[in-house]
Amino acid sequence: MTTTVEPAEIPVLDRACLDDLASDLASPADARDFAASFVKLLPGRIHSIAAALDGGRTEAAHVSLVSLAVSASMVGALRLEREARLLDGEVLAGRAALAAESVRRLVDDADAACAALVEAVGVVGWP
Repeated sequence: MTTTVEPAEIPVLDRACLDDLASDLASPADARDFAASFVKLLPGRIHSIAAALDGGRTEAAHVSLVSLAVSASMVGALRLEREARLLDGEVLAGRAALAAESVRRLVDDADAACAALVEAVGVVGWP
């Protein structure tokens, strides 16, 4: 039997992922800089995903969603990672229109992730 995990059960931010990133990069400052770049670039990434979905460019949407999921995982934005993977699954299943209708959830999770990163490590840059 498969257990479904509700989004509310997934943390917006898992600080341990940031600690792992700092260890991998050998510097907490480098991890913070990566998180700051993630936050700064996120609005453009979300816009690119939405535009690709709206324009029927499924390969571009797929690549952008996978990239977002991986980088969200690296900074510990687990709810955003999950949503990006779910939308990518819709794209890969040929349901890009459904994914396009769900971009609002991606935006909401991005907002929450950025607020959590600001609070956790002082990252700024989200509008």
